[in-house]
Order: sequence, then structure tokens, then C-alpha cells
Amino acid sequence: MPRLESQGFQLLDKSQYLDSVKRVVGSFAACGLTKEAVGGLLAGLPPHQLHHQFTADVMRGLGQSDLTSHALLMLDALRDGVCDVDAYHYAACINACATTNNWQKALSLHKEMCAVKVDNNKFTYSSCISACGNAGEWGIALDLLNEMKQQEISADDVAYIACISSCETGGQWQKALSLLLEMGDLEIDRTTITYGACMSACGKAGQWQLSLGLLSDMRARQITANSIICATCMHACSIEGEWEAALAVLQGMDGNAVIADAIAYTACIEACAAIGQWRQSLGLLTQVMTDNVDITNFMYNSVIRSARNAGQWQCAHALLLGMGQVRCAPNYLTYSHVLIAFAKDMQWEKALDLIGDMLHENITPRGITGGLVIDLVRTTLGRTSAVKLLEHLRGFWLADDDLGTQLLNLREAEACRDSVGDLEGWFLCESRGILAMAKPAGISTQDAVARLAAKLQLPLSIISRLDLPTSGVLPIAIGLEESAAAHWLKAQYAGRLVLKEYLCLCTDVPNWSLGGRGEIASPLLELHPDADSVRSVVSPDGREAVTRYEVCAMYAVPTHRSATGFLGMLRVLPLTGRAHQIRAHFSSINMPVVGDRLYTIPRQGFDNTWCP
Repeated sequence: MPRLESQGFQLLDKSQYLDSVKRVVGSFAACGLTKEAVGGLLAGLPPHQLHHQFTADVMRGLGQSDLTSHALLMLDALRDGVCDVDAYHYAACINACATTNNWQKALSLHKEMCAVKVDNNKFTYSSCISACGNAGEWGIALDLLNEMKQQEISADDVAYIACISSCETGGQWQKALSLLLEMGDLEIDRTTITYGACMSACGKAGQWQLSLGLLSDMRARQITANSIICATCMHACSIEGEWEAALAVLQGMDGNAVIADAIAYTACIEACAAIGQWRQSLGLLTQVMTDNVDITNFMYNSVIRSARNAGQWQCAHALLLGMGQVRCAPNYLTYSHVLIAFAKDMQWEKALDLIGDMLHENITPRGITGGLVIDLVRTTLGRTSAVKLLEHLRGFWLADDDLGTQLLNLREAEACRDSVGDLEGWFLCESRGILAMAKPAGISTQDAVARLAAKLQLPLSIISRLDLPTSGVLPIAIGLEESAAAHWLKAQYAGRLVLKEYLCLCTDVPNWSLGGRGEIASPLLELHPDADSVRSVVSPDGREAVTRYEVCAMYAVPTHRSATGFLGMLRVLPLTGRAHQIRAHFSSINMPVVGDRLYTIPRQGFDNTWCP
């Protein structure tokens, strides 16, 4: 066993040395988290343990024990003259910061080294790059790598892997690929980890061909492409719907002496299932059993979901029933997929039986899933039966409500009303576990509920939303997302037991339509022009959307305000709850809501922002 020598100290073998480090780390962990306490401990150490290597190893041990704050205090105490501080101490602290994702502090320590004239080395740079890279700060990580080159400090594979990984997190696939090529030019070993990070970056950006190219390059360079690498490549293919390419990767593993394990099969099954190739994914599941590969409920869930989407409820149900034969326990998601399959094909009896099986296994349907079955019962057996099922499930939600739904009694309700202050007009009334909020126009549902929750000092859960320019009454669940009240409300909305009524002022309403009624049943497809916006359009590829309306009043206006010269006050009853449903539907029949900038088609001489 190698022996380590500390200045002015006897020779120690490695295990004795590490034991000594661990004992000191334990002492620091037990002391108070103050600079004085840490300094006192340092002052009590024997002289040989104040050697720079030993103290640096103690700081590294603190970082590995998630005691970064202790390591930083130890650095402060050492700088007060206990012993000389060098790059190894800084590297240990920066590495500790990287472990706890505190990249700002790591960067601060890196800059501090220059100020106190302690030379940076490849270890301090690599640790700082790792800290920034792990946090996704790819720009800073690349700047540090370039700084190393300028100072003629040789970067190692650790620094490059951290930079490539940060580029992957930040979606910078071109930069990740460039760094990988640069490693080859500098003759820095490119490892499985390096290729995997670069492959993942390309895959996330839809560059599945490049991921396949990287896999081929690895094999050509005789770099081991293990099952994780192959799964990463298959996932890249899956994102772009290239299930055949994913299947080719799986089939090519055997020829390259790589065993297809559960990780690889899971990736390929998901690639096929995601694009609707339910027969192919089913075949792969059968192959998993034949090859004696560990089978998981994730594999089953992918295949069952694919069968569900294809309308193959018999297949989905058969897979669920067969899970017990391979000792694979179904989970909540498994049951949910099969319930949805039953609901799509109106198999209400089987759905009720499956609800019973779930409850027998102590798996309680959540609000939305339970609501789908409630809607199925409502459609086939009527509203009364649907309400009975709702109340039956409500008992289980209350029994499972270990998070503690905060049910307000009358005394608490009065105190609650007193605490809302300037938001008193928003608080209409409460019942057990539910309150009614009057949302004003001009504020999003999320912001309005957050403000009310802060005033009440209670967790509130949003069940339904009103558009930003829309005012109206919203029922809010008192409690967290998984509370009984939240599940109960979600089930009512999903089960279409909630009656929603709006009053809308629309333009271009025909003057003969007073008292008339109508129904718009055009499917709506959600489009997302960017991450923060949504727009719904009528499309045969959209989801079911039904809006009923009645023209209650007519108002004559100048023709430059309306093509027909009339505005109509409409009583609107949406039977479904799609994004911007009312606005999109009335725009589709050329009766846009007055003042709606998003869905009113601009035309010459007409101000679509006008509202009386």
C-alpha cells in the first residue's frame, strides 16, 4: 500500500491517512457553523495536520459530505494565517461548490484567486467549469475554457466533458459538437461520457442523424458504445419520430458485442410507441420476455399507451391482465391508460370494474382520471349515476388526504374574509374545502390565485382558468394539488358535471338573430407560437370542442364598428374546456368577441381593439 508523508510527521499508509482525514471531517461537521468555531477547531489541530495537503483533503471531504458551508468557513479561517492557502485549497472549495450547484460562489472563488495572487491550475479551472456546467451556464463554462487556453493551461477531459454537458443542457448542440471535434485536434481522449453528452445535445435539437453519426464514429474509433449510449441515440430518433432508425440501433447492438438490456429495450419501445407503432412496440415487449431481459412497468405503460391511442382497448386490457404473469406490478399510470382506452370506446362496465380493481389494490383514481369515467357514466347511465360515482370516489379521496386538506368552518371563514384586506371583493364565499373567487379582468388566473393565497396564507389549487381579459367566478380548491378538494373539483370538470355560463358581447351579429340559439362544434387545435403564448384554431386534427349560445340582446352601432351594424349580447355555454374556446369559436363564425385583439381578423376601417 502506498505511503504518504506529511511535513514534520511520521510516514502513514493510505488507509491511516484517510482515516485521519475522516476523523477531522467529522469534527468539523459536529462543530458550529461559524468562522470562530471552525477557527477554534483548526487551532486545536496538531501541527502536522495543518500541512496544505492534509487541510485541502479535509476541505474536499467536507464537500463530498455536503458540508460546503463548513469548507468555505475553513478556507476563511486558513486565510487568517493558520497556514498558507494554495490552489489545492481553492480547488477543494470550488469542487465542493460544484457538488452543491453553487456555481456563483465557485466563480467568485475562481476570481478571488487572481486577487490574492494564487495561481489557477487545471484542477481549479476544471472544478469551476464543472460547477458552471452542471448549472447549465454554458456561456460562462466556455469563457473559462477559453481563459485556460489564453493562460496556456492544458485543459483535460474533465473540463471538456463539463463544457459539453452544459451545452447539452443549454440546447447548444453546435457548440457541443465543436468541442468534441476540438478534443480530437488536441489529442484529448474522447470517452463514452463525452460522446454521450454530445449525442444527447444533438438529439434534443432534433439532429438525430448526427446522433447516429456519432455512434458510428465511436465504433470506428473502438470506443465502447454501451447500452446507455445506444439508448441515448434511440431517444434522439424517438424525438423526431424516427422509430425505424431506433429499431436499427437496437438490432445493431448484438453485432457490435453490446448486450441489449432493459435500458436499450425501454428506449426502443418508447420510440415505437410514441409514434403510434403499437404492433411494433408489442413485438419488442414480447422479445424482452424471450431474451430474459428484466421487464418493467415503464415498458408495459409505453405499449399500453400506444394501444390506447390506437383505439385498441382489448390489447391494452389484455396487457394489463398479463402483467401479473411476469411479476410486474401495474402502477397508477398503467390503470389510467386502460381507463382512458375504455372511455374512448364507451366501455363503461369495464371501466367501472377496473375502478373497483384499483380501489382493491389501494390505488385511488385521481381527479381527472376519475372524471373521465364519471363522464362515461354520465353519457351512458345519466347524471344521477355519475354523481353517485363522484360521491363514492370522494370518500376515498378524503381517506387518502394525508396531506391535510384545509377545510374551513364558519369561524375560520369569517377570519379568512377579514384577512383578505384589499382583495375582499375577490372573495365571494366558501364551503368545506372550496372557495369562490371573483376574478377581475386584466389579471391572469395564476396571478390572481397567488395573490389571494398569499393574503389568506393558505395553499390554493387552480382547477379551471379564465383568460386574462375575462372576468368571472372561479371555484378554487383549498389545499394542495393532491388534496381531496382538488381531486373532487377536477373530477367534476373532467366529468362534465359543471355548468359554465358566460356573457359575451360580440360584433357582426346578424340583426335577425335576436332570441336565436346556436351550437358551434368545430374541433380546436392548440398552437404554441412560442413558449409563453397559445392560440386555438379550428382544425379536423383538433380536440372535440362544443359551444352553445343564445342571442339575448342586440345593439345598433355605427357600421365602422361592425360589418352588420349590430353588436349582440350572447349567453354562452361551453360544454368543453379548450384553450380560448369561446373566442376561437365565435371568431370562426365571423362573430368575434368585441375588443379581442387575438382572434378578430383585421379589416380596413375597423378597429378591433374598440370596446364600448
